Amino acid sequence: MAAELGWNFVFARHLNGDDATLSAAISTYRDASGRTPIVALAAVVARSAAEARAQAELFTPYRVHIPGGQSVTVGSEAQAAEYARQAGVIDYTVERRQSTALAGDGTEIVAALDQLANQHGIAEFIIDFANAGDSRIEAVELVAAALAATASNSTFRIIMGPSK
Repeated sequence: MAAELGWNFVFARHLNGDDATLSAAISTYRDASGRTPIVALAAVVARSAAEARAQAELFTPYRVHIPGGQSVTVGSEAQAAEYARQAGVIDYTVERRQSTALAGDGTEIVAALDQLANQHGIAEFIIDFANAGDSRIEAVELVAAALAATASNSTFRIIMGPSK
């Protein structure tokens, strides 16, 4: 629909799943518009890749299905219940989903973005840093330093996602 209306399209990988879904969305949009969508994703970044992976284990998306086929992905079971309450339904299901958040040190995150960019022809990413509290600032600094170190090799640009 975005392509038909001439709109830009952002695929929310951290909410909508795996790389097969990402690939299908990119192909559909590119075929209809001649452009590549921006891809939004979650990342947990720390000086230690092990620390980042430990933090990322706390990032678990939940898919809420309500009657009528409507569904949305949220960040907790409590948010799922609140969504259903606001939708005025009591008959809903919640599905725990596998996280697709990137996790690692700055160099690993840039390498993962390079891989996605090369695999899918992505030119722009929006990163939603899923780090806790003030460590988001450090996450941005780590990715910026890694990106600066490989700037001549990277084929994409980063748009920072919303702060929490």
